[in-house]
Amino acid sequence: MRCALFFVGGILGFLLLGGNPGEARGISFDFGPMDVLVRQEMASGGIPAVAVGLLLPDGQTLSRVYGSADVEQDVPAAADTLFAMGSVSKVFTALGVLKYLEEDRITLEDPVSAYFPGYPEGERISLCQLLQHTSGVAEVTKIPAWSADPARDWTPQEALALFSKEPLEFEPGQRAQYSNSPFIILGILLERLSGRSYERFVREDLAAPLGMTTLRLGSQRDIMPHRARGYALEGGRLINAPPESPVSAYASGGLMATAEDLAKLGKAFLPGVLLSEQTIAAMISPAELSDGSVFSIPLEDGEATFGMGLEVFTWHEQVVPTKNGAISGYSALFLAHPSSKTAVAVLTNLSDSGRAAQRIARKAAALVSSGALPE
Repeated sequence: MRCALFFVGGILGFLLLGGNPGEARGISFDFGPMDVLVRQEMASGGIPAVAVGLLLPDGQTLSRVYGSADVEQDVPAAADTLFAMGSVSKVFTALGVLKYLEEDRITLEDPVSAYFPGYPEGERISLCQLLQHTSGVAEVTKIPAWSADPARDWTPQEALALFSKEPLEFEPGQRAQYSNSPFIILGILLERLSGRSYERFVREDLAAPLGMTTLRLGSQRDIMPHRARGYALEGGRLINAPPESPVSAYASGGLMATAEDLAKLGKAFLPGVLLSEQTIAAMISPAELSDGSVFSIPLEDGEATFGMGLEVFTWHEQVVPTKNGAISGYSALFLAHPSSKTAVAVLTNLSDSGRAAQRIARKAAALVSSGALPE
């Protein structure tokens, strides 16, 4: 499989900007249509809280927050409420790897064995394949020892030792299959390259340039001020979500932030903020398999593929970098619409509410882009 750095026609050259934090603060934006949809989704889906972060065409950011961050204590969700984002964390991990690519510290064709000597089949797996879900590395969440104890704070090294013993699920580059394990490998790689913890690297080298102040690695043990409590539905009844360790999720799904901060991730698609135009183009290019074909998933209203650490949708003939996330008690969705210089982040504190988050995100994207991206 080739992992070329090439330009995707029409995607770049108009990309996203960031702005000041806060909710509305005099910014002219009509939340009315979104308010209606969010309240409908909350009522029909039993969602305690929804937070929507928006990146506007003029570069400013704002948020709208609904419902309860803590049902038992009757604490309303607010602009500073933290939500877990699950696999949206993979976007940050991918950005970190690509940052070191631009510093000539790595190449995307480097084998895993170059950084993890002795890793089984590591000489046949490239960093690019880890980023694009084409590596064949076994999915850690399917391993009985892991799935039997989701609340345990597995260290990245323990996770690596666990899934590295499993056979490859397919020949590297032969096909694409979503997996969390490759991003645990990449998180450890970032720690080795930076000489810092994954959380510190992400906060200092990625979040800070984007203007994000709330991004952090979650923990069940640590006190996290303003954290929304996570919930699930059981037989239609709201319950506290079963524990699942964000420490174990690590670089594949352990980060948390406010919705407005997460919307600032859209700035990562602006050349020169974190990455060059060429590298951004590579990040959102379709995953290419070893036979030269491009991985694609047909959808009712378009098609999707894996980029590096994210999914890329062709929606209304426009390229939309996006990433959904889920961890027990939370669902998330981030999408960017480069042609209108906008981005949307939707965070909820309910398991399995991803479809609702997607519908809300599409409505928000249509509104924030002033109809440039139809629903």
